[in-house]
Amino acid sequence: MRGEFNGLQRKILDENPYAFYVKCYDHRLQLVVVSVASSCSSIHDLFEYISLIVTTTSASCKRRDALTEAQHQDILNKLESGEISIGRGLHQSYSLTKPGDTRWGSHNTTLIRLDQMWSFMLKVLIMVDEYGRGPSQAAGLIEKMESFKFAFILKLMLNLFGITNELSNVLQRKDLNIVIAMELVDDVKARLAKMRERLG
Repeated sequence: MRGEFNGLQRKILDENPYAFYVKCYDHRLQLVVVSVASSCSSIHDLFEYISLIVTTTSASCKRRDALTEAQHQDILNKLESGEISIGRGLHQSYSLTKPGDTRWGSHNTTLIRLDQMWSFMLKVLIMVDEYGRGPSQAAGLIEKMESFKFAFILKLMLNLFGITNELSNVLQRKDLNIVIAMELVDDVKARLAKMRERLG
């Protein structure tokens, strides 16, 4: 899109040399979040491990089926106990996908799904470790998931993305008003500052 020589920017400038290229506000926000997250080794490690967890638990049809079956059985158990109720569109099965580098919002979705599917993911990793041939990385991933640090950083990032993802979604709207956008940016900055104070 922004290619100065072969991208869309070049084609537009060929037609109108007075046009200015301005990055999308959402893209700017994503670049900031990526830069900040990448500079912290613990957060960088979290996403590396999440990528390994997703790959390991969905590497074969058997593992994906085990994950789906564990979710299905959990829903049935909760329905029988009355913990949840029946309704159209409720209690759908989830699947995990690797977060994409170009769309930072996909990291938020992956973290939410991992949090929702935590116990199911552990069951599949235990199955992989028990029935795998030779040494597997599943045991290390189980140990990592059960560590306080991993769980804490996961919850911290869920809170952070809960704040920034809301702004990201608003910034992608076609009918966005710049005044409202600036107010939202100030609101997000204030919420992030409050979050920092609580953690500090």
